[in-house]
Amino acid sequence: MPHLLRSSLWLAFFGLILVSRWIMVKMSTSMGLSVLGRPDAMGETLRRIALRFGAKMPVVEICPLDWREAT
Repeated sequence: MPHLLRSSLWLAFFGLILVSRWIMVKMSTSMGLSVLGRPDAMGETLRRIALRFGAKMPVVEICPLDWREAT
């Protein structure tokens, strides 16, 4: 019986990890971001337009995740 309880708790723990990962993916895609946090095509277009005209937009403040994109 203790083995069944311990196995059930481990399965519940890993199930919770999978559910929380799914929630994070759904949240990022609903905000127009990829799974890695990069803006989608529309967000990237808005960022380029805002940079060109010097507008203050929250999208412009997003730093690239990859250091090679910053150069």
